[in-house]
Amino acid sequence: MSSSELKVGPDGLEHSLEYQPALDGVRALAVALVVVFHFGLTGMHGGFLGVDIFFGLSGFLITTLLMRERISTGSIRIVAFWARRFRRLLPGLLAMVTVSVVVSKFAFPPSYFPFLGRDALSAIFYFANWHLIGLKASYFNTSVAPTVLTHTWSLSIEEQFYWVWPLVIAGLLRFRHKWLLAACFLGATGSALLMNGFYGARSNARLYFGTDTHVQGLLLGAAAAVLMWRLEHREAPTSGAATRTWFLSGIASLVGILAIVRYVDGNSPFMFHGGFFIFGLFVAGLILSLRRAPDSPLARAFGWGPMAYVGRISYSIYLWHYPVYTVVTHYRTGIDGFLLFGVRLVLTALLAVVSYYVVELPIRRRSFTATFRRIVPAVAIVGTVAVVTWSIGTSAARLPGYPVTLPPNSGATVHSLTIGDSGIMTFSWATLAQRAAAGVDDYSDGAYGCGLVGGTYPLFKGLRSVQNPDCRMRRDGNWPLREKWQVDIATRRPDVVIVAAGRWESHNQKIFRNIHSIEEPSFRRMITKSLDLIRTSSSAVGASVVLVTTPYAHSGETPWGSYYVADTAARIDAYNSLIRQYAAKYSLAIYDLGGLACPGGKFTYFIDGYLVRAPDGFHYSNGSGPVLGQGFWDYVRTVALHSPAWAASHPGSAG
Repeated sequence: MSSSELKVGPDGLEHSLEYQPALDGVRALAVALVVVFHFGLTGMHGGFLGVDIFFGLSGFLITTLLMRERISTGSIRIVAFWARRFRRLLPGLLAMVTVSVVVSKFAFPPSYFPFLGRDALSAIFYFANWHLIGLKASYFNTSVAPTVLTHTWSLSIEEQFYWVWPLVIAGLLRFRHKWLLAACFLGATGSALLMNGFYGARSNARLYFGTDTHVQGLLLGAAAAVLMWRLEHREAPTSGAATRTWFLSGIASLVGILAIVRYVDGNSPFMFHGGFFIFGLFVAGLILSLRRAPDSPLARAFGWGPMAYVGRISYSIYLWHYPVYTVVTHYRTGIDGFLLFGVRLVLTALLAVVSYYVVELPIRRRSFTATFRRIVPAVAIVGTVAVVTWSIGTSAARLPGYPVTLPPNSGATVHSLTIGDSGIMTFSWATLAQRAAAGVDDYSDGAYGCGLVGGTYPLFKGLRSVQNPDCRMRRDGNWPLREKWQVDIATRRPDVVIVAAGRWESHNQKIFRNIHSIEEPSFRRMITKSLDLIRTSSSAVGASVVLVTTPYAHSGETPWGSYYVADTAARIDAYNSLIRQYAAKYSLAIYDLGGLACPGGKFTYFIDGYLVRAPDGFHYSNGSGPVLGQGFWDYVRTVALHSPAWAASHPGSAG
């Protein structure tokens, strides 16, 4: 994301490279792609690749600067280089992190960002990408609420590159330029092969966030810098025919860039099987074209004044757009569509301009007095660390009023078996004390990412999601988890079987070649078939069945501010209506947990001052225990005491 190094540019700074507006135009293209990707322009699922354009350009510029310094002075002042990078990048980052942390603490429910302090520290010290890998976070279709600082992963990769790359150049240029060129291509190829080799064995997030697997774009940009140097020093001035060739190659590279952006998304296997490498080649080709044919129509288009200006403040835009995207939502403002898009865009532009002219540019120009130059950075760093420390303390604080233990039920223990998704799993954990007080011992047959219908994969937030192998349907129409339900009911012989699903039933599901949803009779029949199996298996051992409604969810918003289809009331009501009808048909017990968790028929994080829903807007938090737990488990016990299984195992018991 770094700005180019100019000789005398419009910002009034002195730099080591001649100013070429077209390269600022490339930055403008990069930041525009990232912004519209997050803000939701239709058809831009590959807009995240704007980051890789930044990578290519940074690799090109930094390598060019370091090579010129080494050739002209005989050495590279590495410490001075690092100091320039920090002076260029750190002030804006510190300002953004400080403001984002403070706003997040007041704008979001407690514990909404449970790792906010660590997120901030990892951003400031440039290891955010590895921090996200450690959290098993995803950039594309996560079910966990994104942090306001997720976007700093790319800054961390660049800074890690800046720490190492000057040392590599200083060492290899002692020999020959072709050694450096070979290192660039070998490194980029190795990174691409590593990404390809790990695909499937490691999470896509590990491959996307990893410095080792995503450094290929930076290295291809570096390779372009070495090639540029060789062309400048070994060829005659560019002829008219050569200029036209470079212009056409630039057009071809731009078409390649836009085609990939248009047709891929973050989960496209193509990208992990060489797609990032190919994209990096296109970026390098575009940069070389603009440098070798600076007067071509393409270079003039990229160097257009407004586009070049956006490029000059692109780092600031990148810093501020994601916090704006996270904070300014339909849920908080009530606006959506183009109006929400426009508000986010204007607010991002305002923050970027203020950051650029008030925070970043004065420090880069060294326009402060000597005293201020010493004091201001120190105060900024100390202030940011203080805010981060405060955020760590408050995010770790426990909300008051959570019961830790309750007196156990004096009667005999009821045995339940729960079938469902991770929603009921988190509810069971959050209500452990209340379950013990009700005298219920529960065995969970719940599973992450699995509902009552097996599929090939679910479409989560509009993108293909990785399917839990336990619920992947086979050609015979069965799947491992459903077979496990039958075995566990038969062998464990519970008093009551709890069925609590609905999350994945509200999503679109890819089942072999076709997309299905709960709006279709065929999909509802699949759900009913699973309920039939559970009911008959439970009846065979004398267990009662409790069907549980699912609550409304808020797993985020589309970039336009609307609900994702799986979170719409129509989808969730359709599932709840189906199980109510099924319960009435077969005289089964039903518990309206969904209604109790959503008073007034609306999603909420809080009930009676307790945080009952997790930050992802679906799972339950610890606060659901005192609010929802006792009533639920008391009901389960009551149903169990009237089951044939209980009567058979407790003859003469009055319950």
